[in-house]
Amino acid sequence: MLPSDEETMIPGMIQRLTASRTQFPFPARRFTAGSLLLAPLLAATLSSCDGGSGSSGPVDSPAGKLETMVEYFDEAPTQKRFEGQQRYGQREGEWTWWHENGQVAVRGEFKAGRETGTWNAWHPGGGRESTIDWSEGRWNGTTKRWHENGKLAIEGQFEIGTHLGDYREWHPTGDIKLESSYRDGLLHGTLTEYWSDGQRKRGGEYALGKQVGPWQSFHNNGRLQSEGPYEDGLQAGTWRVLHANGELDFEMQFVAGLQAGAVEKFHDNGQLAQRATFEAGKIEGPVKTFFPDGTPKSRGSMRAGLAEGPWEYWNSDGSSHPGLTGVYEAGQRVKDGHGQAVQAPAAGSGGQEP
Repeated sequence: MLPSDEETMIPGMIQRLTASRTQFPFPARRFTAGSLLLAPLLAATLSSCDGGSGSSGPVDSPAGKLETMVEYFDEAPTQKRFEGQQRYGQREGEWTWWHENGQVAVRGEFKAGRETGTWNAWHPGGGRESTIDWSEGRWNGTTKRWHENGKLAIEGQFEIGTHLGDYREWHPTGDIKLESSYRDGLLHGTLTEYWSDGQRKRGGEYALGKQVGPWQSFHNNGRLQSEGPYEDGLQAGTWRVLHANGELDFEMQFVAGLQAGAVEKFHDNGQLAQRATFEAGKIEGPVKTFFPDGTPKSRGSMRAGLAEGPWEYWNSDGSSHPGLTGVYEAGQRVKDGHGQAVQAPAAGSGGQEP
């Protein structure tokens, strides 16, 4: 990358725009009970049925009979952490977990150690947190989650542990946040995401988990932010990126998900900000950058995306920037503008940025 001035870097903008692999909180796999609901609270309790501090341990019973398992938050003991039964070391029947304030956190049923039926979870304040339908330890049916203000946050469908059908998310205001659908556990069909004011944020098509066809994203003022096609989950062809005021930021070509060819990046006032050439996703050859008023900011060359050879830097008043001007090797400044050796930066120092 360039020695500095990352705010003008095309790769940085591309990375932000393309980091859009949608990840939802309903993965198509079996969860340990409560992992979606109250992971910090239940991560330990689901496996802590062997007694210990603040725990009553199992109630002695003949082999094959149900044993009651109870654990408390305190030593008194007065406040239960969880309570349930097990047989032959497997959870059986109804189990309940509590928040430390005494509110019920999660309640659901086990059969031979596997979650079954409808499980419910509540926020510490007592409002609903989520409901999940289980069948033999796998999600099966409708799954919902609510914001703490009581508004529905997420709704999805599962069939024997596999995500399918419509999936939706809502903002805490109750306005729609995202609409999509699944097939065989993979995103499939149209995906549309919205800003909190209801305006479209981004959208396009998925085909069995891969983005395909034209995609668009929008600034929160409603103006187009980016547009371009995907092929088999990778950016391809011509992509355009625009500033929030509608001015062109840059336009460039992609081949199999990698930037390729010459590109010019512009400031939001229309002035040229950077000129460079990409090969297989990395900048190669001469690079020039400019201030918003059009005056030069830097000039040099790059190899495989790293500054290489002589670089010149200027301040906004046109004077030389001695802290950056010099000779670079593999992205590191090794000589200053007078040809004197420069001490390598200490690990974690952030490189040569002034």
